[in-house]
Amino acid sequence: MKGYLSSVGQKGKYPMVKVSIIVPVYNVEKYLRKCLDSLVNQTMQDIEVILVNDASPDNSGAVMKEYKELYPGLVKCIYLEENLRQGGARNRGLEIAEGKYISFVDSDDCLDLDFIGKLYNKAEETGSDIVYADFMVVTDEKRETRSNIFPQLCGVQNTRKRKMNLLMTGTGPCACIIRKRLIKDNCLYFPEKMVYEDMAVCPLYSYYAGSLGYVGGTYYYYFQREGSVTHDTDAGYQKEEAKALLFLLNEFNRRGIAQEYPQETEAMFTKYFYAWGMYGIYNGKFSSLPEEYMEYLAEEMQERFPKYRENPYLYGNIEPSLIQYMYENDWKWLYDGTVPERKTVTYMDYYTQKNVAGRIRDLFDGLHGRKIALWGAGKKGREFLQATGGKYGIYCIIDSNLELEGKRLESRWEISEPVKGLCQAEYVLIINKNYYESIKRTIKEINNEVKVINLDIYLLSEFTLEECIE
Repeated sequence: MKGYLSSVGQKGKYPMVKVSIIVPVYNVEKYLRKCLDSLVNQTMQDIEVILVNDASPDNSGAVMKEYKELYPGLVKCIYLEENLRQGGARNRGLEIAEGKYISFVDSDDCLDLDFIGKLYNKAEETGSDIVYADFMVVTDEKRETRSNIFPQLCGVQNTRKRKMNLLMTGTGPCACIIRKRLIKDNCLYFPEKMVYEDMAVCPLYSYYAGSLGYVGGTYYYYFQREGSVTHDTDAGYQKEEAKALLFLLNEFNRRGIAQEYPQETEAMFTKYFYAWGMYGIYNGKFSSLPEEYMEYLAEEMQERFPKYRENPYLYGNIEPSLIQYMYENDWKWLYDGTVPERKTVTYMDYYTQKNVAGRIRDLFDGLHGRKIALWGAGKKGREFLQATGGKYGIYCIIDSNLELEGKRLESRWEISEPVKGLCQAEYVLIINKNYYESIKRTIKEINNEVKVINLDIYLLSEFTLEECIE
């Protein structure tokens, strides 16, 4: 294979490969051993670990060699002669992967020791093309549990689920296993020599998958460290992110997905390209505001999706502050340069939309006479209560912030800590989609009988109330 040297271990005691773990390696000498220890000690043994040295300038290659010698037959090594970035490294790993399933792992992250086994068993039991797990974001200050998918969107894929997965499923290739045939049959390889290559291709995975699965409580540990691409403050990286998203949009057009799901494509591109671009600018990612880049974002949106403001998913899928930044940016660059008097965009703009207000009425009609609690006393929860006007049967607000216990919202609803609030609840509305799974587990640990409703999915989708209840 031209362009790299392969160093493959002997088969040894690993006669059958069910899952291939592909690890791009670049300048991670300090972190690599921790990652590899979590891979070679997986409880499932029918695996292979493919390490791809992406022309790393440090001693990562020596660490790779060390583990190949320690685990012959398990660890395989590829040494690239030029830097192809993570996309190219993953593609080279795919070329020699023998497993039925693929798991992508970044070289400074690590897995629970039963991660691969649990996801493989789920895939085999359900016939899923992709099985997701939770991931834990780890920084020096905190740990946060998140997931790339919601259980309501799993199972055999149909039109309704595909729509929501295009909008709400994460863009990363990690914290999951993927059927190799899904990648190869649909030519879902990564663009090479590109930063943010995962954003350029991963939304295509869930689109082409026939079935999706999820294993909760099993973790991929995603370590955010200073100096990584995701934390780089250079404006050049923001432009690279935009480049990757334009690549994805071109793929959606080329493959006919944009024509099949026009509103969902527009909403997804608006979120990742424009809203996230605004987030990087207005939340301190840059030392100074790159005005030429702000103009570039506005002009690209005007060319590609000039009517994005009319998209029915807009307010339910993007934070209000970012919508406001986008609107103001439009006025500054696309019109006469005069930004109109500032109108604050809020969640109320979403909850009072005719179709959303109708969904809210249907929700409470379906739960009439039940004890209903709302989890979340933040801005989003407060504005939801304002939108309902106290007309419906929410008896308390639950929040994990113990300092809020006993206080009242809108002079009406008492805030309770979880144990107290859940003791009488029959249904709990979870309004925070980013932490839905972790909140749900907390609820079930306290009161396993209570029914949980993903409010974000219910309001945004065409799903019935019964389909959104867990």
